[in-house]
Amino acid sequence: MKSKKMKVLAVLMALGMMACVLAGCGGGSDSGSGESGGTVVWTLAHEENDGEMMDIYAKAFADALNEVSGGQVQLDIYPNGTLGDNQDLFDSVVNGTVDFCITDPGWVQTSIPEVGIFSLHFFFPSDITDYDKLCEKAAAGESEGFKMIDELYAGLGVTNLQWFPEGGNAWTCKKALKTPEDFKGVKFRTMASSIISDSYNAYGADAVMISYTELYSALQLGTADGQVNPVFAINSNSYYEVQDYLMLAYPDTFIGCLNANTAFYDSLTDEEKAWIDEANKMAYEEYISQRDGINEQAIADMEATGQIEIIEFTDEMREPFKKIAEDNRDIYLKTCDGGQDVMDAFQKDFDAL
Repeated sequence: MKSKKMKVLAVLMALGMMACVLAGCGGGSDSGSGESGGTVVWTLAHEENDGEMMDIYAKAFADALNEVSGGQVQLDIYPNGTLGDNQDLFDSVVNGTVDFCITDPGWVQTSIPEVGIFSLHFFFPSDITDYDKLCEKAAAGESEGFKMIDELYAGLGVTNLQWFPEGGNAWTCKKALKTPEDFKGVKFRTMASSIISDSYNAYGADAVMISYTELYSALQLGTADGQVNPVFAINSNSYYEVQDYLMLAYPDTFIGCLNANTAFYDSLTDEEKAWIDEANKMAYEEYISQRDGINEQAIADMEATGQIEIIEFTDEMREPFKKIAEDNRDIYLKTCDGGQDVMDAFQKDFDAL
C-alpha cells in the first residue's frame, strides 16, 4: 500500500510540474492544464481497466473533444487507477491536480454522504433504459434528485458533467447465493462504503472492504468469499476464475459520473465550454451504443469458460432481498440530515418517467 501511495504521489507531482511548465509557455488559452504547441492539454483519470465502461466513456470524450475543437484540445487519460483509487481521483479533482475524473459515487460517500442513495438496493429503476432516461433528464437540468446531488458536489468545488449507468450489479461467490439465508457467514467484499456494507450485512453477510485493485487476490486467497460488481468488471478482471457462482441479482445499478474541477471549468472560455458540452453529448451517445452489448457479451464469455455457474434471478427470488432492503432504508437516512429530501426528490423523478 505504501509503494502504491508513493507511486500516486510521484505521478501527481509530475502532473503538477507539467502544469507549471505548460502554463509558462504563454501565447494561447488561459484554461486547463496548459499548452503545448498551441494545443491545450487537459487531464482525465479513472480507476477502471482498459476497455471497461469508464475507459470507453473517457476515450469517446477525448476523441470528441479533439474533433469538435479542430485538434486544439488534447485530453490525456490516466486509466487503471494510475493516479490512485476513486477516492484519490476525486480528491485530485477537488484540489485541481487533475482537470477531470470519472468516479462512481460509492467512493464519494465519505465526502458527500447523500450520494449513498445510489447504493440503496431496489430503490432506483431496475430497467436500465429508465435509468438512462433519468440521467438524460439530469443532463438537461430536469431531474430534481440529481440537481440536489450536483449542488452538493459543487459545494466541494466539483462540477458534474454527466451521469451514466454502467450496468446492474451482480454477485459472485464460492457458494450459490439464492436467498438471504445463503449470505449468513459469507465474507463478502464491498467497496469502502458503510451503506453498501450495511446492505449486505442486513442479508446476513460479513462484509469486508477491499480495494478494487486487490480484489482478485483476496478472492483467490480466501480473504473474501464473494463480491459484488457489474458483469463487465467480473469478466474483465477474471473473477470467474476464483469463484464458482455468478448471481445475476441486480439489486442496484453501478453508475459513473464525469466530474470536472470547478475552478478549471470556470476558467474556460465560452468556446471551450461549448466544446465540452458537445463532446460530452457525443461521448454519451457512443457509450450508450456499446454498453449493453459489452455486458451481454461478458455474460456469454463467462458462461463459455465453463468455470462458473450462472444463476439468473427472477422477480420472485428478488422479493425477500427487496423486503430486507426496504426495511433497512434508515441505513441511508442515518448518514445524512438531508437524506429524506433527496429520496423524495428522486421519487418525484421516478414518478415522472
